[in-house]
Amino acid sequence: MTFRIGTLVLASTFVSACGSANPLPDDASVPDTSVISDAGGETTGDAGADAPTPTGYQRGVSVGVLEGVPETSGIVASRAYPGVFWVHNDSGNAAELIAIDETANVLETLRVEGATNVDWEDIALLKREGENDLVYIGDIGDNLARESMGARSSRGGVMRIYRVEEPDPRAARATTAADSFDVRYPARPYDCEAMFADPRTGDLYFITKDEMADVFVARAPFAAASMTTLEHVTRFSLAIVTAADISDDATRMVVRNYGSVRVFDLGIAEPRFTGAFTTPSATPAFASLAEAICFGATGYDLYTISEGSGARLFHLPWE
Repeated sequence: MTFRIGTLVLASTFVSACGSANPLPDDASVPDTSVISDAGGETTGDAGADAPTPTGYQRGVSVGVLEGVPETSGIVASRAYPGVFWVHNDSGNAAELIAIDETANVLETLRVEGATNVDWEDIALLKREGENDLVYIGDIGDNLARESMGARSSRGGVMRIYRVEEPDPRAARATTAADSFDVRYPARPYDCEAMFADPRTGDLYFITKDEMADVFVARAPFAAASMTTLEHVTRFSLAIVTAADISDDATRMVVRNYGSVRVFDLGIAEPRFTGAFTTPSATPAFASLAEAICFGATGYDLYTISEGSGARLFHLPWE
């Protein structure tokens, strides 16, 4: 079965800045305000009376502890069910889609039928008018490829994407049906932990986990059991990217690594995501050893969570 998405033009400029890849603990202190970055990604000062206009991101707040999900590796906010987030475990765990609320309480755990969790790394949601939204689960990790610049690879440069029509997270059920399709890199394998779905085109974007982040795209639509060759879009200087998301209106994108969070305003230049790199529009002053991040239902607030038993869910409010 082929899922087709109505195509509109997303005119965007993909922008970035350098960021530290040094991991910090979850309980690292979080300053009261956000900061503005210069072109190199360094802070230019606290947001105060005489400082530049604040970004709007306030102190990151721990809103709950997630129990029973030992290796959270992806998070995305539901649009159809406000206050609900979908998460999943990393490699070596069951192929499960887990619904949690805004305080990290587990609402439902669903086995994804026909799926295997080889190395699930990120999750994306694509909103559809008049139909159930689509949830994409990215079996996209490949640590061996990163360690050897692709010379050694656990999957030969092919990644599997599982696709689920978003279920009702409060319905009593044990499983959810999925189909899948494969995507492959055009030249060599990469490790990848970041994926998002362009809400205007349905295209899937992937950001590699290297010292320099390469961006690839798979063009929609995607037929079940098909293979799509990725197109290389651009490269930017943020190291060891672990997660990404895009706002519902496709005007903002968030990318994070182990030590930093970057929010980018997507401009109006064509072609998409290939324009000149400039400064992030916001660098929320927050640090944690986090594997996952997403926009909340507002399209501005951010939620991020780390791996590990008893991981804390953090809310970075926009005010």
